Amino acid sequence: MTARCPHCRTIAAIDVEAGLGACCVCGGARIAIGDAVTTLSGAELPHLKVAESVRISATLWWIAAWASALLSGLLGLSTLIVFGAFHAASPLLTAGFAGAAFWGALATWLFQRARQARRSRSSALERARACAATDVVKSHGGDVDSAEFAQILG
Repeated sequence: MTARCPHCRTIAAIDVEAGLGACCVCGGARIAIGDAVTTLSGAELPHLKVAESVRISATLWWIAAWASALLSGLLGLSTLIVFGAFHAASPLLTAGFAGAAFWGALATWLFQRARQARRSRSSALERARACAATDVVKSHGGDVDSAEFAQILG
């Protein structure tokens, strides 16, 4: 099925995988409708746009979290190697481990933000699917059985 993507504005196929539709060009969230009778009203578009922006922010949170975790590990390991090799106990040793602990705590917080973003994306997609489901019922005059409904929405 091809339709205009609300994110990149191209007419592209919808890649349906595990019940979620995605634009084959930009990867943005889409609703796949397997029925020629059903027309979407556009009520799902704001939710799809929110889901797309949250997907991008979640990706950025994950990148920042992994970079912070890597920096924490490298700082802790380099502190162990440098000061362990010289058997030196100094305030720099404490500062090195404090820096590693700071970056580790920051990584933990960033991972939590990424998980929150993924959860909010899921809820935005559910709201978009609910709007599409309402449009399916309206397009069929309220006379849709569950098997047909499941086939239309994928």
